[in-house]
Amino acid sequence: MAQKEPDSVGRFLIGVGVGIAITWGYVRFGFELPGIADLPGKVTSAAISMTADADLENWELPLEGRQRAAAVVFAQNPDRLIEIDNALDHAVLNELWRTKAVRRAQILNSTCTGYDKVLSQPALRDRYERKFNTTDPDVIKARLLEQEIREDLFLHGYLVRFWPDDSPADRAARVQSVAEHRLQPQPAQRAADREQAVLR
Repeated sequence: MAQKEPDSVGRFLIGVGVGIAITWGYVRFGFELPGIADLPGKVTSAAISMTADADLENWELPLEGRQRAAAVVFAQNPDRLIEIDNALDHAVLNELWRTKAVRRAQILNSTCTGYDKVLSQPALRDRYERKFNTTDPDVIKARLLEQEIREDLFLHGYLVRFWPDDSPADRAARVQSVAEHRLQPQPAQRAADREQAVLR
């Protein structure tokens, strides 16, 4: 019994590792298992797709029910979602980015409330005064926020993508006022983003 337990754990860990590798390959490169190995999954997937398609075409269902059916269709056929996103000038992807950026900005805003506590500690305050070359607590807090924005590569990238001319202070102001504008780019900014995509 003592010998079998390590073997079972080893097989379990190998299975988890293989599953993670296949999932990563699928998401990154569209990798799929050979047909015979994937047959049970394909049967299940076909049944799910048929049910979702039927719900999607059922005008008697409430909107939420059809939205859930659409979500299942996209999950079963990611290429379809990509086609629709392309047709909508990447509105789906942009909205996904925006909501993710808003969550990151809200998290940063919540950490800002702790800056006063940090600066109330003489050693830390002295450290930041020397680092930012100022004794003004408001300036120090602004620099700390700017630093945290730069360290959040996704949020920083989103802000630079849609507001490329902003200074670090401007980006900090956008994060602090996220509750007002929800990091919603203006149409002109979206147009500029499309032009950059074409150039790339």
